[in-house]
Amino acid sequence: MTATVTLQVNQSRLIGNLKHSFTNQSTFLSELMQNARRAGASEVRFEFHAPYTLVVIDNGHGIDNLQNLLTIAESGWDEVVCNEERPFGMGFMAALFASDKVTVSSHNKCLSFQREDAIQLKPIQIESCDFQHGTRLVLEGITLSYETLKGSIKSYTRGFPIPVYFDDEMFSCERSWEYLITQPQTSSFEAYAEVPGLGKAVFNIDSFDVECYLLGISIYRDYVDLLSLRGSLTIIHLDPKLYIARSPDRDCLYDLANSVTKIKDGIKNWWIQRIESMIGVLSDEQIVQRYWKVMKHWGLYALMNQIKAVPAHLFGRLEGVPECLRGGRISGSQYPLREGGVITLAELQSGQVKICSGFPEYMYKKNMIPAVIATIQGWLVLLNGHHIAHDHWLHDHLIRLSDENGCVFFEELGSEPFYSHMNSDLEVKLCESLVLNWQGHSCTTSDYPVVYEEDDLHIAVVPKNMKARSVLLMADSYVYSDESDLLDVELEIDTEKLSILLSSMQHTEPADLLKTILGDRLNLPSARGATLLISVSSTGQLVTTNVTELLKASDGELAMLLSSLTQEQAKAA
Repeated sequence: MTATVTLQVNQSRLIGNLKHSFTNQSTFLSELMQNARRAGASEVRFEFHAPYTLVVIDNGHGIDNLQNLLTIAESGWDEVVCNEERPFGMGFMAALFASDKVTVSSHNKCLSFQREDAIQLKPIQIESCDFQHGTRLVLEGITLSYETLKGSIKSYTRGFPIPVYFDDEMFSCERSWEYLITQPQTSSFEAYAEVPGLGKAVFNIDSFDVECYLLGISIYRDYVDLLSLRGSLTIIHLDPKLYIARSPDRDCLYDLANSVTKIKDGIKNWWIQRIESMIGVLSDEQIVQRYWKVMKHWGLYALMNQIKAVPAHLFGRLEGVPECLRGGRISGSQYPLREGGVITLAELQSGQVKICSGFPEYMYKKNMIPAVIATIQGWLVLLNGHHIAHDHWLHDHLIRLSDENGCVFFEELGSEPFYSHMNSDLEVKLCESLVLNWQGHSCTTSDYPVVYEEDDLHIAVVPKNMKARSVLLMADSYVYSDESDLLDVELEIDTEKLSILLSSMQHTEPADLLKTILGDRLNLPSARGATLLISVSSTGQLVTTNVTELLKASDGELAMLLSSLTQEQAKAA
């Protein structure tokens, strides 16, 4: 004889364990709101009676069969509700486990019982009462505080389609579909739409934060920018035929990962169709100005390529002399973004606008020559190239500055002094102006220096009156390579030294040269009224004699002093 087994249930233990399946203690509140809505109620009222009692009243059609409340997996709703919303028949269980004693009244009938009696499957007597229309539920011995109750109900109400009151205070339902479609349109509003595979949606163009509701209760949020939680959102009321909440407490979507993918694909596809419908209706400039952020966020690169304009904020324009990148920071020079407007394909094709990329991060060979040309000629610098697909038409017009084969022509003024600064030696060449050539681009300037490497030497070609700091920062970033600390002290010291050198190359008159060397030191009290004879040796040694003392001496003493001075100069040389 073959033995058989069948699936059996320890009913009281199963029911007792159900309380552990509800992950959120406030779940019962939203379930009671759902029950009222399904019963056709036009409002739901919650009343808190201290210390531990909550009363819930709705004006729906009431409960015909009170047994359905205590039948697990039997919702008691009609076929239409069951097909469209798929109720689990577990909502009342959440209320049961939230209190010690439950009293339900509807259609002049009443159930009142202790929670433990229901769990132990004890018979519960149906009594007569005077409450007829709608449903009244009294939960005694609840564990939630007044503040928690109020906050939870307020949160659940936000997207709910019927008014909800807590102690006579009506909470806002500003994200319910019924409320949204009555509101005046704002600049961020794009459209109301019923999206196949998604549900009903309000699309906003200024925010990519998404909040999804299922049967009026928030079920999924995707906040891209946490600072914009109170701003405009794309709000979606999901189709309950296509999306299911996780049983039993509906705290999130069932099969969450696939559901989220489905939601995002639905939003993306809607935007594709929306923007495609605008091509030919709006100009390319208007489409870029309104929809570029949307195309960037959803990766709609094919659409970007169809539109013959790009936003101007992708570009900057260099102000000042090109500099080596200082530890990830641009010092002195800046690339201010262009605000508003667009750059069109027609402007690039005509040469009216030129765009470039690849500004050097450090000086190497002759890579600063094209950077200076681009700056002088006002080319725009592509700063946000990662927003553009590799096959976008913009790349066909992009001048890349990475080629180092440039050249510079100038007529040198004076000698060729060397200037030693912290990382390399600069051979400084002074000029009135210089001519730069690179790949067919040429310009003449007296306002920009250029530093380049040739035969292991760093050569700085500097127009007259050029600031030393700009020359130094074109040659060196003044950054520790390991820690990326900025060496501002060394930069200031080198700037002072190079300033003196450049000034001395331009001012050869003795008085001007002395002012360049001594600077403010000429104003020292001890220097006032003194007449000094100054001699500089070929090695840079400085020898001074107080001529005032010489004039006071006799002729013989004067001759001896002059002889002594000559001997000192000879020794110094």
